[in-house]
Amino acid sequence: MKVFMVTDYFWPGIGGLEKSTAYLARALQRHLAVEILTLAPSTSLQDDPALPVKRFSTSGGAPYEAMKAYIAAQESPRAVCFFGFSDDWTDCHLDFVACARRELAEKVVFKIPSLNEFSLYVKDAGRRERLLAADYFICPNRAIQDELVRGGIPGEKTVYQPNGVPCDEFVPASPASKKAIRAELGLEQGFVFVFTGRFAARKRVDMLVEAFCQVPEFYLVLVGYFDDRFDDGSAFEIPQGGRIRVFGPVDDVLPYLHASDVFVSASRAEGMPNSMLEALACGLPALVTAIPGHLEVVRPGVNGQVFEPDNLEDLMTRVRWFAAHQRDWLALSEAARKTVVSRFQIEEVANTYRRLLAGEV
Repeated sequence: MKVFMVTDYFWPGIGGLEKSTAYLARALQRHLAVEILTLAPSTSLQDDPALPVKRFSTSGGAPYEAMKAYIAAQESPRAVCFFGFSDDWTDCHLDFVACARRELAEKVVFKIPSLNEFSLYVKDAGRRERLLAADYFICPNRAIQDELVRGGIPGEKTVYQPNGVPCDEFVPASPASKKAIRAELGLEQGFVFVFTGRFAARKRVDMLVEAFCQVPEFYLVLVGYFDDRFDDGSAFEIPQGGRIRVFGPVDDVLPYLHASDVFVSASRAEGMPNSMLEALACGLPALVTAIPGHLEVVRPGVNGQVFEPDNLEDLMTRVRWFAAHQRDWLALSEAARKTVVSRFQIEEVANTYRRLLAGEV
């Protein structure tokens, strides 16, 4: 079976949906022929040469008709997996979903990375009917699964499947390697907190900056890019002379994780953030907001800490907790790595997709 993975945006250097799509495609290739179809042109970030990616021009309107024709020209049997929503061409995207099930594919799977724009897809009976053409809806956390059912998606069509990461790629750094990478990045001796991902308003990177301005003895490393596609107001300013470093976007986040001690995120909403799973797999305990997605992974005092969203004082309290428990870092690090290895291996995610597409469930 040939599997076509459709996503509007595919810049896999950094970004949750993009990275999860890339990881899944690589793992699924061991079982099935896979091709990623995407709308956005490549930017400064390079495509992974190991992944077959076909990019469709967005000039002149929605490009989905070209995608449909491309899929129809391929040999059967075929399956189509949709990853996320379209913010520019919602109705065209929904027409594509319905057409895929009716004419193009034996199975259609729709992954809901988060609940952003889900209401647009079910706001009236016509849109909901086209969305329901999909055979299965992948939900990376339980809150998303519950919201889909409340939004009119039959429970038997929802599949709880968190994201996964390649645990053989994201591994802890040796002390010598960590020291060398820090020297290369210009991070002197000290405790380092790191955030990787989009600098979008709902990620509250501005609050991280505000918090770490008040604890100048620690480093805050930010690896990512500004993104106002889905929400406005992501801008922030970095004060001079502090220990806040901004890198990226980058093709490889691994050196920045290896240079760090704790992953930190102040995000207001998540599905199942790959950035957090990557960091945990590298042995970084997590300091994250108490929201669905985070709470299914992080156990306070075991593999990290949590704080209330938009609560600067609570964030500061948890930063100070790590400062007071630096001697416990090794145990937290080992638990962080164990969490991902035991529950979030990308091979298990790929196996779920394989079974759904093969009709084994």
